[in-house]
Amino acid sequence: GCLKKESFAQFDVMVGSSGGEHSGKVIPLVLDVTDNKNVDDAAAAVSKWLADTAETEGDGKQHRILHGLVNNASIMIPGLFDWLDVSDYQKVMDVNFYGILRCCKAFLPILKHQSIEQQYKGSRIINVTSIAGIMPGNPVGSAYAASKHAAQ
Repeated sequence: GCLKKESFAQFDVMVGSSGGEHSGKVIPLVLDVTDNKNVDDAAAAVSKWLADTAETEGDGKQHRILHGLVNNASIMIPGLFDWLDVSDYQKVMDVNFYGILRCCKAFLPILKHQSIEQQYKGSRIINVTSIAGIMPGNPVGSAYAASKHAAQ
């Protein structure tokens, strides 16, 4: 999937680009949502990319836009409640809940700035959760269900 650098070739085919250059419509970023610095560095890279403008008519600048943030990172460590260590629960929560929190805190200022500057007011944040957060039914998925409930 998207977590491996090898997946970019598959992504290139999906968006119609080749040779490692993306079409510009969607630019994927690989990042570790459990690492504060990595998330902050990704937000800084996006901010830098947004700051670059291309000449156009009107005010003479075409502003690049961040249309949204999709928080889709998720893991599951299967095991019955009494078999899992607290560290297993912490790892799942770190990705599935705190990863969302980190990314929202890092990227929300960009989205707010765009709105305040009248550049774009239609940005969205999409947090991918799971029905398991509302209706846990898998006896070996208690850590996952807890993390998805927290994310909702």
